[in-house]
Amino acid sequence: MFSSKKRDQAASIGDLSRRSGEVESRSDDKSKKLNQAASIGDLSRRSGEVESQTNDDISLLWLKSTPSERFELIQFQKLQGYPETEKWETMLMHEMGLEHSQEENVLFEFFKTRERKYHFGKVWSVCALDANRFASAGGVLHPEADDKNGTIFTWDLNSVPPLKKLKGHTSHIQSICALDGNRIASGSWDKTIKIWNLENGECINTLSNDSLVSCVCALEGNRIASAGGGNKIKIWDVENGTHKELEGHTDEVTSVCKLDSNRIASGSVDSTKKIWDVNNGTCVRTLKSKDTKRWIQCICALDANRIVSGDQFGLITIESV
Repeated sequence: MFSSKKRDQAASIGDLSRRSGEVESRSDDKSKKLNQAASIGDLSRRSGEVESQTNDDISLLWLKSTPSERFELIQFQKLQGYPETEKWETMLMHEMGLEHSQEENVLFEFFKTRERKYHFGKVWSVCALDANRFASAGGVLHPEADDKNGTIFTWDLNSVPPLKKLKGHTSHIQSICALDGNRIASGSWDKTIKIWNLENGECINTLSNDSLVSCVCALEGNRIASAGGGNKIKIWDVENGTHKELEGHTDEVTSVCKLDSNRIASGSVDSTKKIWDVNNGTCVRTLKSKDTKRWIQCICALDANRIVSGDQFGLITIESV
């Protein structure tokens, strides 16, 4: 790590970037930074991620960005495989007053706890893979967005760039879950569930649904539960793609969670929570909200006998099942 003096120097950079009035009053410095920003704008447009932004937009973004945001941009372009990132690292090191001989390690130590802004659009879901790894999924919901496709990144807590970038969905991904340490499932508004191999980043199976998929939940025995876009829950075999349906809700199912090896819980717009036996496909208990206008938005299991649910009016309910 570096000294408090160097931290102060880095903080000063952030202050200078945010105070556009101070930046504009230093014409020489501004001219230099505009040239640097033009290089980044060039590369960003080539990568296709900011095609809608003009040179002036990129320059203004660079001038107003904080050191951590500049670092994230450098890491994103490095992920794309562009060798020109080295000169930007040097530039950022110079701005922060850090030693070039320790460039990569010092930048990493300074920024490794900052936000990871690799998704373009919302992050809709995250899931733990093990004690040091997790996955995140997102996408742009707006139908006219340039990048509507969902993207999954896998991460290690001890590194800033993602381990893998998983692409294949044609709409945003609203839910992901870990099947084991090497596989995850993702549910998307493109009406599919995809099973991914995390070692090579490849999709190993695609399960076709008849409506959008807003939630997926890992079960035992290579099975997952899914819901969204309708009042049914589906229990899938991820190996052969077969499924069975659980029927009982009268409106859209918003969430599902695992209770134990044989039971799941579900929440619905019909203001009920249901407990299901997944082996025989029957509902074994229904918990009704006192107010029938309270949609159940989310649900999770504290243990095999208790659930927590939340509704659209902000009420959280803890119940025994």
